[in-house]
Amino acid sequence: PYQGSLMVTGYDEAMELLRKSDFAGTANALSAFRKRWPSSGYTDSVLFWLGNAQYGVRQYKEAITSFRTLVAGSPDNAKAPEAMLAIVLMDHVMRHRAQNMDVQCATPVLPAAAPNGKIS
Repeated sequence: PYQGSLMVTGYDEAMELLRKSDFAGTANALSAFRKRWPSSGYTDSVLFWLGNAQYGVRQYKEAITSFRTLVAGSPDNAKAPEAMLAIVLMDHVMRHRAQNMDVQCATPVLPAAAPNGKIS
């Protein structure tokens, strides 16, 4: 088969996984796509959606790498600002977790609402 049609099919299949919220499957498919076609016209889109899929499975370091690669390689890409925001948010999540690893607190119990809507 023609390489171009295989590439389009591979990208479309990965996007279908993403539409189904199969983030692990999407990350695997897009990682394989990048290895097979590292310089395709889909590179920026693949990096953006790969970063989102990695975020979806909480692979924050890998997602940050994907987003940084997109921003560094194509700073004028329409998705670059969103990628930069994602980097900042994930960095915050990782720092917050690291700073609070030893903090434990019980979840407060909220008072039950009476049938008339007033808190008892």
